[in-house]
Amino acid sequence: MLPVDNVRYVRSVLDILLPYFSLGLCLQLPVTVMRFFLVEEMGLGPASLAIFTAIVAAPWTVKPVIAFISDNLVSRIVPRNRQVAVAYAAAGTAWLSLGLTNDPGLSLVTFFAFLGSLATSFADVVQDATMVRTVNRDSRHAGGRLQSFVLAARALGALSGSFLSGWFTLFSQPFLFIGLLHLVGVLSALFLRSVNGGRRVHRSTCEACKTVVKALCSSERLRFIALLFLLAVPISDFAILQYFLQVRKKVPAMIFATSDALAYVATIGASLSFNAFFRAVDATRLIMLTQVVAIFFLAINLLLVNEYLHMDPSGYLLFLKLVGSFFGHIGFMPLAVRAADLVPDGQEGTFYSLYMSCLNFGTVVSEALTGVVSRTLAVNDSLGNTSLFYLLVVIMNAVVLFLLHLNPLK
Repeated sequence: MLPVDNVRYVRSVLDILLPYFSLGLCLQLPVTVMRFFLVEEMGLGPASLAIFTAIVAAPWTVKPVIAFISDNLVSRIVPRNRQVAVAYAAAGTAWLSLGLTNDPGLSLVTFFAFLGSLATSFADVVQDATMVRTVNRDSRHAGGRLQSFVLAARALGALSGSFLSGWFTLFSQPFLFIGLLHLVGVLSALFLRSVNGGRRVHRSTCEACKTVVKALCSSERLRFIALLFLLAVPISDFAILQYFLQVRKKVPAMIFATSDALAYVATIGASLSFNAFFRAVDATRLIMLTQVVAIFFLAINLLLVNEYLHMDPSGYLLFLKLVGSFFGHIGFMPLAVRAADLVPDGQEGTFYSLYMSCLNFGTVVSEALTGVVSRTLAVNDSLGNTSLFYLLVVIMNAVVLFLLHLNPLK
């Protein structure tokens, strides 16, 4: 049970937590539906699946541009809460449009999924700007306290979305329900309050650009950006493992949905655990520990996919999501805290989004590289040459660990 002071604290920031709950919900709603739709209806293999994911995730790599527009242009005439509401409405419209299209081809599915992702990324950017400004204006929120509760709220929304997404796989028109549920985001955005007391530090967009460039030239910020990219860029086995479990082992949709739910339960636990126990722990050691855990699970995945290790696939998927997500989120929290510390006044959304988009860009590059490497090694429907693929994955992760050791996070 949460301590009494934390319960009071949560009540005091509920206007911020509700939109993050909606963000988690809206991001997760299409996940299981798309996972089965793309493989079973569209016939995508591991390489194509990785490339599709990279395309849809691309808007999350341009979050700094979106944030700059919001900070310096849109926010002058439209309150942040209405920006968030419009973004959720646009995302819902994209999914409704997909649901109302008869027999859409892969290009049309990619287009609507891309639009939904773009609109949701805009909502995420504006919410992050409000959250970071709140942290920097009130010492009660410092040291990762607000971020831990924000990410827990987002994970709680994703937990709800994972069950709904699994349920929607049983429907003939799941995208219609996904679109309609974005109304939750629209309503929650209307309660979001902007933080008062911040001075306007830029008189014009041109001056804002100069200030952003000057702040970006800081060596500390550039090193942090490089670190974020390096942590995300190693190729991943997500498409191979998903294809193996879904096609080879016939793991049902509800197991995938349950695994996603467990991942968000683990994220909630990790957020609250970080707030209670790990805020004072050395950030580099914490991140390196979580990277070692990730490499351990990669080794197990290698043995499982190549049939050297035999275990219940559903049980392993649930265990992987629970434990892997807990440690992965523990490793992310120091990065989120440091990102909030390195934002200049008046450009909270721009710089926080820049840092997060470096992770997203690294992930997109990782997914694109995964697709290219998979095709180069002929890791096709038969899942051949996976041993060499996993060797490359482990080597890239080990190199990142070594670089992190040489350049610790301050």
